[in-house]
Parts: sequence; C-alpha cells; structure tokens
Amino acid sequence: MCCLVSGTYLAFGTAPPRTVQRQSTLLRPVIRSSVSTLLLFAGPIAEACHLGTFDTPESTLLLWRNYVICPIGEELFYRGVLFSLLHRRSSAARIFVSAFLFSLSHIHHLVSMACDAYRNCEDKGVAGNDRDEKERACWRSAGHAMCGIFVFTALFGLLSGYYYEHVCERSIIAIAAAHALCNAIGPPEFTVLRSRHFTAREKVASAAIYVAGIVGWAWMLLRY
Repeated sequence: MCCLVSGTYLAFGTAPPRTVQRQSTLLRPVIRSSVSTLLLFAGPIAEACHLGTFDTPESTLLLWRNYVICPIGEELFYRGVLFSLLHRRSSAARIFVSAFLFSLSHIHHLVSMACDAYRNCEDKGVAGNDRDEKERACWRSAGHAMCGIFVFTALFGLLSGYYYEHVCERSIIAIAAAHALCNAIGPPEFTVLRSRHFTAREKVASAAIYVAGIVGWAWMLLRY
C-alpha cells in the first residue's frame, strides 16, 4: 500500500533533483543523531529517573524487536525506500508523506489495545451483562488511545524524516540509532507537571529541564 501511494504521489509534478551530500564518517552522524535525541528528550529522561518508571522488555525477543529489528526495518522503508521513491519531490514533501504513512502503519495497535481492554474488564470482573456494550466501550477506549499514538508517531515521523535529511547525512544506521533511543525513552508524559502530588519546586525543575533540553537540541543542530 505504501509503495502504491508513493508511486501515485510521485506521478504528479516534479521538483528539482536533489543533491546528495557525501557522508563524512559513519560515526559522526550516529553520534550527532543520538546526542541530539538525548538532549531533546532530557525532560522525559529526567522524569523517568526521578519517578523510577523506566520500562524494560519482558523478553529478549521484545528487546530485539523494539531496539533492533523495528528501528532498522522501519527506517529502511519509511526513510530509505520512500525517500528514494519521492526523490523528485521537495524535502518537505518527502518528510510529510513518510511521516503520514509511518503513523498510519501503527493503526494495527487498535485491535490489540481493544483486546487488552476487554481482558482487563474480564480479569477485574467488571459488572455488565451486555457483552456488546462492553465490547463497544473497549473499542471506544482503544480508539481514544489510538488518536494519541497516531499523533505521536506522526510527530516522530516528522522528526525522523528531518533527521534523515539534515542530521544523519542519509545514514540508515544513524537514524535507526535515534529511533531505538526514542523507543527506549517513550513519549513525554509530563507526569510531574500534570500531577497534583508534586511540589511547585519539582514542577519548576521539571519544566526547566524540558526547556533546557529543547534549547540544547536546537543549539546542537545549528552548531554542529
């Protein structure tokens, strides 16, 4: 489906051919993408350290899937292949199309989230004899969660596309390293800022780390 959409999109109009810059060394784009990603997510990292909420995969298979197979495979297709298919389009068009298709590819999580919600209802013995109503409630809950996943994966797709074009020197290894880091860190939840259980000092410190991380990320991209 992704190839069909990309081919149709490519058939309409053209943009000036892009100039491919030669990569300097493999290590430089990997370090640049990894360090800038850590700076950007300084807030979520500090928050997870403070709350002790770092999650680790329950099995070796999940570890390989989350941090090796998916980052490399998804970046190969959504950045490597799609950017090549859309090479006649502008840089912004390549980034937006790949980000949209990347976020769309995560729609399958809707089914698993609905099933998990239904199992939780069964395990907790939630009252209700209307099976159909319970299923609809689980699908609604999964749909709401899916909206958040769609937005976050679209934003990550935009970030990943920008990295691939302007930070990673079109290195799949470099962008896959940044992808793996994002999978390990997870989306920002702003737990300290949203919760009433933390003091004003903790909230100010959390906000300062978030802002400092974003400023440091922007400075590094502009400087290096």
